[in-house]
Amino acid sequence: MRNNNIRLTSTEIGGMWTTYMQDSMAVCFFKYFQHHTEDNEILTIVEEALVTSQNHLKQIEKIFNEENLPIPNAFTENDYHLSTPPLFYDLFSLSFVYGLSRLAMPTLDTEGFYAPYGPTTAEQRHSRFMFSYEHECLWNGPSWPFATSQTLTAMANVLNDYEQQVIHKEDYWNILSTYAQCHYRTNADGKSVSWLDENIDPFTGEWLSRRILEEWGWPENKGGRERGKDYNHSTFNDLIITGLIGFRVREDGSFEVNPLVPKEWEYFCLDCLYSHGKEITIIYDKLGLQYNMGIGLAVYIDGIKVACSEELGRLVVLSNVNNI
Repeated sequence: MRNNNIRLTSTEIGGMWTTYMQDSMAVCFFKYFQHHTEDNEILTIVEEALVTSQNHLKQIEKIFNEENLPIPNAFTENDYHLSTPPLFYDLFSLSFVYGLSRLAMPTLDTEGFYAPYGPTTAEQRHSRFMFSYEHECLWNGPSWPFATSQTLTAMANVLNDYEQQVIHKEDYWNILSTYAQCHYRTNADGKSVSWLDENIDPFTGEWLSRRILEEWGWPENKGGRERGKDYNHSTFNDLIITGLIGFRVREDGSFEVNPLVPKEWEYFCLDCLYSHGKEITIIYDKLGLQYNMGIGLAVYIDGIKVACSEELGRLVVLSNVNNI
C-alpha cells in the first residue's frame, strides 16, 4: 500500500488562513459575551458558538501542523479585556451570533452574494457595492472565477466533511451551473464563444476587465491585448471531478466517490480519469437503461468493477483493491 501525501493548494491554504483569522476574532467576542451575558438562554447559544469557533481553530491548526505550515498570528486574549463594562444588552450578543451564522450562506442570498452570473465579491446590500472606480481589476462586486472557485471548493468540503443542515447538494449545483454559464463571451457578430477572463459583470455576464482594457486601447503597461484570456484560476475541471462527481483521493491511497449531483439526475458517467497509474470510470444509472451496466452507482478500475451501490451515495474504494 502506497502512502500518498497530496499537498494543499495555495487556494486551500489561503481559504483556511482567512477562516482561522475570522474564527480567532469570533472567539474574542464570544468569550467577552460569555463573561457578561446574564440571560441563560442567550448564554447557552453564545457558548455553543464559542465551542464551534474553537473547534474550527483546532482543526485548522492540526492541518497546518501536518502540512508544516506556520500558524497564523491571529487574535488572542491580548486583544480584549473582560473587565471592560459592556456597552450593550444581552440581545446584542444574540444578534451578533445570528449575524455570524448568516455569513455561512450569503452566497445564496439575492441581497448578499447571489447573482445571475456568479457570486459577487461584495454584498449587494452594502452601500459601496459596485461603486465607480477607474480600474480594470474591481473587487467591489464583480464576480471573479478565482473567488467563485474558492467558494465552490469550500461548499464541496462542507458537504463532504461535515454534518450540517445549512448547505445542500442543490445549492452546490445551483452555483456550479451558474458558473458554467459564465464561461462564454458574445462576439460583436452575436456569436457565443467559449471564454474565461478576469472579472465578470454579475448581472449582465459581460467580462468587465476585458471591456475596460479594450476601451483603453489594450495598453501594453496593463498587459496588452486580451491579457485575461484563458484566465488560469478557474479550477473548473476540479470542481466537476472532485466536487460534482465527488472523486476524492485519500492519503493512504484509497479514494471515495460522493456525488453532489441533483437528485433529479438519472445518469452520468466520468470516464478516462487517471489516478496512481490506473484508469477510473464512475457511472451512475438510476434505471440501468442508459449504459446497460447495471442499476445505481458503480466504480471501475481498468475496466473491472470494484465498488457499487444501487443508491446514489458515498462509495469508498480501499487502496488494496486491484493493487492501487
